Amino acid sequence: MTPNLEISNLTQRREDHNGFARRDLRAFALSREVIARYGGLEVATTIRMACVMLLIVSCFTGCESSTSSRQPPETSKRSKQVSAVGYPLAFFARQLVDDSIDVQAIVPNGGPLDSWRPSREQILSMQQSDVIFVNGSAAPFAVWLPHVTLPESRICTTANDGLKLADLISVNDIRIVHSHGPEGEHSHPTMVAYTWLDPEMAARQVTVMARRLVGIYPDLKNSIGQAEDQLIAELKELSQLLPKVKTTGSTKLNVLTFSPDLKFLTRAAGLNDVHLDIRKLTSKDEAEEQIKTKLAMLTPRPEFLLCDRQPAPEIRSAAEALDLQIIKLNRVAVQPTDGNYFSMMRENISQLNRIFDDTGNPDDGGSPSLEQN
Repeated sequence: MTPNLEISNLTQRREDHNGFARRDLRAFALSREVIARYGGLEVATTIRMACVMLLIVSCFTGCESSTSSRQPPETSKRSKQVSAVGYPLAFFARQLVDDSIDVQAIVPNGGPLDSWRPSREQILSMQQSDVIFVNGSAAPFAVWLPHVTLPESRICTTANDGLKLADLISVNDIRIVHSHGPEGEHSHPTMVAYTWLDPEMAARQVTVMARRLVGIYPDLKNSIGQAEDQLIAELKELSQLLPKVKTTGSTKLNVLTFSPDLKFLTRAAGLNDVHLDIRKLTSKDEAEEQIKTKLAMLTPRPEFLLCDRQPAPEIRSAAEALDLQIIKLNRVAVQPTDGNYFSMMRENISQLNRIFDDTGNPDDGGSPSLEQN
């Protein structure tokens, strides 16, 4: 005989503030139909127990929901954090925010810069940051960046957003060869990455960073704005040191460079920069041959080879054999032991000014050197 289930008192549906834990009478109607069809005490008892459990869970859920509706959820205590790929962007970020925001610089602590990859801990730190400042594809500083998973909505591409197409520098004779999509294997010109070597480009990136930070931390709008004004003023002052190189002599000075990495600096200084392809310089003879080819293209003949890293012995020997003075400059990509972005840039400019005296001739100071990062 089918047990008589009383369902008249179960007609009210209850729902908490988030829309969870809804009771539906259709479940009870279905249980009654099952009992009527199959009968038996065992089925009836099992379904009755299930109904009781559902009522108990619903009651607890309703109590919890009622309590939650009276007490606002606990606010997140996660610390505010910003990540920046490359020392200059991290330096700018630290200047723009106060001590309440942790700025993580995603840069190597040592070893070759070009082959460095971030650790798992650094990647996790980026993933947890409120914003991740990078150069972007217009001036790709970190070759590893496309190969890690990061929240795209938090990535701020400072060069892509702050620089115009005419500001960018591409190198056609050193190309990146890869394969993707229906095109198969193809190549792209190398985009020079070290935008911050030109203070004017750095100032535009700072503007992009400040705008993004204000959007994330609106309560810091005034302090970020003041810091932005101060930082841009210092970058303009730095830029004004460069025209000393531009205005010396009646024509631009030709220089050879070890690689394209210094082109933002040499362009800002008004120098005519012809770069070598260091990938093909594996012996003194090869280095000497390539340097001779470049020298033949330039009038007046360059007297200096600007290096952004310690030159290999074969390159040094070839340069000395061709009466080229080597000047080592800084890409300003890694945090220095002493000083900061501005002190390293001022030293770079000082080294460029030492190339010639007021008459346009090399000074007598010998071959200047600079700590390389």
